[in-house]
Amino acid sequence: MWQYNLRSLMLVMLAACVGTWLFFVLEGEVAVVILSMLLAVIPGTVLAGLLYCRGNVRAFFVGCVPPMVILTCGFIFEGPPRMFGRGGDEAKVFLLVCVAVVLASGAASAAIRYFATRRLPATDN
Repeated sequence: MWQYNLRSLMLVMLAACVGTWLFFVLEGEVAVVILSMLLAVIPGTVLAGLLYCRGNVRAFFVGCVPPMVILTCGFIFEGPPRMFGRGGDEAKVFLLVCVAVVLASGAASAAIRYFATRRLPATDN
């Protein structure tokens, strides 16, 4: 059974606070620039995780790869979204959804690996 420790609780709260700050407090154009820089850093982080991590953490990074490839191909062939056309709020939501899809895909992959590799108690049939 997984238990919370103070470090993981603080990291989750930090992520929630930064996400709330990006989505509700910052102006659209500033948030778009910050989220675009985050999307530029994520591929390097995923590649390092694929090379150096093991177990469920590697499964998380493997799960992050397919949506990143799809989003990258979309940006290459369709061009970047019109971020500053009608305001930065639509682009902010679009970039937040991209980051959320990558993270959700990685979390689903790690959960599938966890449930597939855990040992079930032996039953007598």
